Amino acid sequence: MPIETYRRKLKSAFGGPFCLKRLDVHVFEARIDPPLVSSFGTVDQRSLLLVSLTDEHGNRGWGEVWTAYPSFGAEHRAKLLSHIVGPALVGRSFEDHEAFGQAVERSLRVVQRMSGDLGAQNQILAGLDCALWDLAARRQGAPLYHLLGGERSPLALYASGISPAKAQDELPALRVRGYRGFKLKAGYDNATTLQQIRQFSERLRDDEFMMIDCNCGWTPDEARACAAQLADVDLRWIEEPMGPEEPAAAWQALAADAGSALAAGENLYTQAAFEAAAAWLGYFQPDLGKWGGISEIFPLAATARERGIVYCPHTYGSDVGRALGAHVLAAVGNAGYLESDASGASLRQVSAEPMFVPRQGVATLSDRPGIGVEVDLEFMAPFLAYSKVVQ
Repeated sequence: MPIETYRRKLKSAFGGPFCLKRLDVHVFEARIDPPLVSSFGTVDQRSLLLVSLTDEHGNRGWGEVWTAYPSFGAEHRAKLLSHIVGPALVGRSFEDHEAFGQAVERSLRVVQRMSGDLGAQNQILAGLDCALWDLAARRQGAPLYHLLGGERSPLALYASGISPAKAQDELPALRVRGYRGFKLKAGYDNATTLQQIRQFSERLRDDEFMMIDCNCGWTPDEARACAAQLADVDLRWIEEPMGPEEPAAAWQALAADAGSALAAGENLYTQAAFEAAAAWLGYFQPDLGKWGGISEIFPLAATARERGIVYCPHTYGSDVGRALGAHVLAAVGNAGYLESDASGASLRQVSAEPMFVPRQGVATLSDRPGIGVEVDLEFMAPFLAYSKVVQ
């Protein structure tokens, strides 16, 4: 179906006008010990920016604004939300998600014009859009996946954030935790990590699978050379082997020669970019809190599936972001895999109750209204770095 068909579906599903009575903004920070090593450097701090929208009846929806790198960017986005966006929106009524999104964009227009900081604007729009859809589902007393036309069914998960140097030692514990899919870091220290990836693959059982995430760490020449070295390793996909700024011809050439499907999406920021990538993408991995939110990503994910591209949401933040990705995954037909950070880092869980516990590589979403995740601010209090309520 054309993408506009899915946009009309969203408009019909939203559920009618509402009045925004309150916006809550919370930044949480935690140290990463030991630090996380990847192609873009060593990271020793993690941040989390959660937003909630409350309507005139006291219904509340949660969203997550991407702040992974640099982590100190969280406070900048939080202050834009609390000092500029919130005062412009709270107390107003909106017909639907499109009217709300347009109002958010207008509130940030002068900031974007003066600073050129389109990234922060994109992420604020995305996180608020997600909170709005959680709110819309709660207003109607339905799980978000149901509102979007999906069904409650088991979701396949995989463990991500795995260091190649530690992968073999961590494998038994990951199996006990219920994982059957494993994603290892790559794109740096090729002489060592490629060998570690090969050794890890040799330990997998018949019902297990693996992939690698290069975090845009290779040049086109390096990507071709490294893919050739791993040609006999059974990889479900090679994720972001190069940066999105590399020409389409380089991506298409690599897709033809790599021997494994290519995956990307978290660093694409327009519908045109996603549509262009369809020529070489095997797995589509947008982050709902980084660009587009549900209003943009759900139609793109649905049309990608029709083209034979598998939707696998990028969900490397908290259980709020992971739940949002899981609901969209269920809504577009549940053919892909849900990312689950297995590094044990703080700020993943937002309450004492985990989102779900995988069993034999799968888990099932809650049938509670909205995304089914409640943020326990008392539980999160030890990590609180900034908080503001606009009402």
